[in-house]
Amino acid sequence: THTCLEFDVPRFVARLSMSSPDRWDRVDAPCDLEMVRAPGNRIGWRWTDAWRAECCDMNWLGPEPQPGENDYDEYIQYRRKIEEGQMNSLFRGFTHPPPTEEEYRELRRRISRSHDF
Repeated sequence: THTCLEFDVPRFVARLSMSSPDRWDRVDAPCDLEMVRAPGNRIGWRWTDAWRAECCDMNWLGPEPQPGENDYDEYIQYRRKIEEGQMNSLFRGFTHPPPTEEEYRELRRRISRSHDF
């Protein structure tokens, strides 16, 4: 298993309401919205599951810091860590909207078939 985020940078998580028509009845569904503030004060968000084990691609708000600006090197390291954590995510390639419940089931079926011998 892997984890999408393991950083010391402040982040905020919001969860879809249990009464939301977009919420699925699964803890591994991408129904949590994670907000992240990267070094250099760049803000981003993405959909994750309840355990933060699987996550969609990051949606960045605002421009990327430029070389020579404060915190540029720290931001680049942070971004690389996000990208590395995303490499094996079930939801890689999804941004907004997250996968539908049908797409999610198909992704799970593919994984199950790939693990069958």
